[in-house]
Amino acid sequence: MLKEDITLDGMTVGDAVSILEKNGYSRQQAIEIIRSRYEIRRKWDLSTILTHVSSGVLLLSLFTSGDLDNVLKLMFGGVFVTFLLGYNLLYVVYGREMKNLDGLEKMGLSLGVSFSLVVLLGFILDFTVGITSTSILVTLIIAGEVIWFVKTYVVVED
Repeated sequence: MLKEDITLDGMTVGDAVSILEKNGYSRQQAIEIIRSRYEIRRKWDLSTILTHVSSGVLLLSLFTSGDLDNVLKLMFGGVFVTFLLGYNLLYVVYGREMKNLDGLEKMGLSLGVSFSLVVLLGFILDFTVGITSTSILVTLIIAGEVIWFVKTYVVVED
């Protein structure tokens, strides 16, 4: 579909569309060519939103107390600790290879990695500052946000 003598590597999408239009492609054809060659990554997917909302709820639960806070902490904290930490860490480690797994495999691996990471963080806390509810929450929030940051901005996919 693309002429062999046109290279688009290292260009922005706008520049690539302009070059393709100058070489006789319509704007729609140029966009389709670029879309087929490159994977456009969305920065705000469901795991990102859940990670930030869960971190925010856990952080707010440090400063407030009440029945609603406990329910929210259980709901969002449970998903955060049992699933999201491992899911984001799997994307950091495996990247694009995660697309080869189906939903059940991703969920099972995410649960196992999350539990392992939480245990590892618990051991680190026990030997450093001690285990308190505050130290656990702060450590999990920091770990979750750091893993999300690495997944989103540092890991370069092929």
